[in-house]
Amino acid sequence: MAISIRTNIAAFHAGRASAESTSAIQDHVGKLSTGTRLTSAKDDAAGLAHASRLESEFRGMGRIVFDLNRGQSMAKVADAAYAEIENMLQRCRELAVQGANGTYDTASLAGTSDELLALESEMAAVSGKAVWADYIILDDDAGDYTFYTGNGGSDSLTLSFRKNGPVFQTALGSFTSNLPNGTSDELAAFITKLDTAIDSVNSERAVMGSMIKRIDHKINSITDNAANIERSFGVVHDADFASETTGLAKEQILHQAGIAMLAQANVAKDRVIGILTNKAG
Repeated sequence: MAISIRTNIAAFHAGRASAESTSAIQDHVGKLSTGTRLTSAKDDAAGLAHASRLESEFRGMGRIVFDLNRGQSMAKVADAAYAEIENMLQRCRELAVQGANGTYDTASLAGTSDELLALESEMAAVSGKAVWADYIILDDDAGDYTFYTGNGGSDSLTLSFRKNGPVFQTALGSFTSNLPNGTSDELAAFITKLDTAIDSVNSERAVMGSMIKRIDHKINSITDNAANIERSFGVVHDADFASETTGLAKEQILHQAGIAMLAQANVAKDRVIGILTNKAG
């Protein structure tokens, strides 16, 4: 092969190899420092788009689970209120049965009447105390609350809260006209109304309980699905540290070798000077 000065092919190849290894080192360092193999679209444009879609899905599911927990909390607040009302209605029924006993005189039943009126007031008050995040869900803010359960916004779950009045007070009417100091027939009718009111409250509790349980299953299902999607996202998006550190070590050695060979290629041209010098001598 001819010896020349103007063209240094060896230096060109060594320099290019050194530049390529430098670029590869930068890529490996970027992936290792960020923990992702997709530091830019050039790494894997299709993979980046796929990872983005997967990220949208599992982050959306995380938000859905958060919101469903809020809905479940609302249902639990309503259930607790209904449970207390049911306890008070049971006490009212007990007092009504007591009033139907012919061994109590009017004076004895006066205290029973006072307790019934107090219980009536407290049952109405419980409605206003069933508050979740400033929503009075069994009174002023009763109604339907919708929670989305799918990423596309098409699947949803609706919690319905009724005012306490229609639930039990409609069946009872005013306690003032139904106090247990009348005839046996009136007391029997009052007990029947109380039974209807208790059944109505229990029916609402059953609705709340079924929704709480349904939300439990929804949360479990969505959480499992989100975990699988996030795992798929990690496969596409996350850097393989074992592979990247191995690649980094290899490129660092190649880079050092390229620099050494570049120096050798440049030194080789000095031989031409030696040839020229010998001839001149």
